[in-house]
Amino acid sequence: MNKSISFYLDFLRVIAAFGVLLVHANLSQFSNNLYLRPDLGYKLVRVFFVLSGYLIAFTVSKKNKESIRYLIDRFSRLYSVVFIGAIIPYDKTKLS
Repeated sequence: MNKSISFYLDFLRVIAAFGVLLVHANLSQFSNNLYLRPDLGYKLVRVFFVLSGYLIAFTVSKKNKESIRYLIDRFSRLYSVVFIGAIIPYDKTKLS
């Protein structure tokens, strides 16, 4: 994959992620000024995950990694976020 295609796909992922952020900011708890249809958020999440899956599959096939090395690489990217999410208590009462 050349650099221009890679840049374009990454740009689409950023736009999709930012769109999801805007849809979440549109929720009544945060704002009444913005109107974005909630189904737009679902579509943008799908775009983000499809592009992410494509880019991950391309990277794995290009680097020809074995499955254990792939799992180690993926876990090393996720463990810090999962760890923080696991130790911070979730309290639904703070949302209302």
